[in-house]
Amino acid sequence: MDLSAALESVLDSEARLDPAAFALGGRTPRAAFAPRSAEEVAEVLRACAAEKLAVRPWGGGAHRPATAPARFDVALSLARFDRVVDYEPGDLTCTLGAGLTLQRAGQEIAAHGQELPLESAHVHRATVGGVCAANASGARRAWLGSPRDRVLGMRFVTGDGVMARSGGRVVKNVAGYGIHRLLCGSNGALAVILEASFKLLPSPQQRVALVYALGSEPPATERLCALRASRQDPSVLTALDPAAAAALGGFGGGGAWTLILGLEADAPWVAEQERIAAALLGAPTLRLSQEEAASLWQRLSDLDGPGDDLLLSAAVPPARAAEALQAIHQAGARAAWVHVPSGGLRARFAASGEAAARAAIESLHALGGVPQSLPGANGFAAARDAGEPAIASLRDRLRGALDPAGTLSV
Repeated sequence: MDLSAALESVLDSEARLDPAAFALGGRTPRAAFAPRSAEEVAEVLRACAAEKLAVRPWGGGAHRPATAPARFDVALSLARFDRVVDYEPGDLTCTLGAGLTLQRAGQEIAAHGQELPLESAHVHRATVGGVCAANASGARRAWLGSPRDRVLGMRFVTGDGVMARSGGRVVKNVAGYGIHRLLCGSNGALAVILEASFKLLPSPQQRVALVYALGSEPPATERLCALRASRQDPSVLTALDPAAAAALGGFGGGGAWTLILGLEADAPWVAEQERIAAALLGAPTLRLSQEEAASLWQRLSDLDGPGDDLLLSAAVPPARAAEALQAIHQAGARAAWVHVPSGGLRARFAASGEAAARAAIESLHALGGVPQSLPGANGFAAARDAGEPAIASLRDRLRGALDPAGTLSV
């Protein structure tokens, strides 16, 4: 059956895209479509389910997997769901189309003195739907939360083409089963997200970044523990090895082991926090404020972006973050960094460095760390398939309920 012919009466000419633009891990889909409505998305999914074709939702590609999916017949682009559906500045809430980039959404919301609490690498192409599907976050995860923490509701289409909603557009209307939170981190395996509603934050009055170049010595566990035990409440506390610091360009510690402290609140509070930091760490190598500090947060997020090498993600106990960073560095990582409050550790290895990466994972296990991605034959794959049997069973039951034909490719 010619899928394009079958959908000819449903989709307009602009909905047919070049499949080559959606290749993953050397695998190119047979077809690519960009529907413009929920009804069209549902029609595509129903047609693909009938033909037993595997569909992969596609935002901006900022969170695409390093490995080729087992099955990938159709790319389903959400590029035409790229508008602000609803925005109520007085309620601090908004509803955004899944294909809207974080950059565009953030600019519109910032004009009202508010902030969208989502972070991602490459915000110029990372989309709302993709960030939610990946449950992506950045250096400020412990401060902002993840998309799962901030989402109020979603509109989506299940794998068998059923249109549905979960949650609401304002806090008081959020009730019932939290399927919208379940979809955060599902990587598109349960449903196609069409739009999502969020609780926003007021923009901070003052934003400051303090950069400490530590030289050839990595950050000591005692120093990080002292910071965490103090009255400090930083939005960012990130430790980087020399290579990761160098990748920040002029914002890093010039290739030295580096510690970055972020403070965001009203001016008197930030001033008090700076005094505490000076007492514990001394004078910073570099102090950035306002837009320069925000640019540094984005540079930190961009370190997580896809590349030709292997990117390992792991969660480590915050109290052992410094040890974990040193262990990964010594295991042969090209670059490594850790967001201390959330315990989010990242490390890049050479494309041929699978053995070193697996050795690094063993050292993380010894420190109580849990890998969130694992090295595979063609790069790193999500660690979801390495979970406990009970978790795998629950995941399969959920997929059976929302995508009984296994149409959505992961």
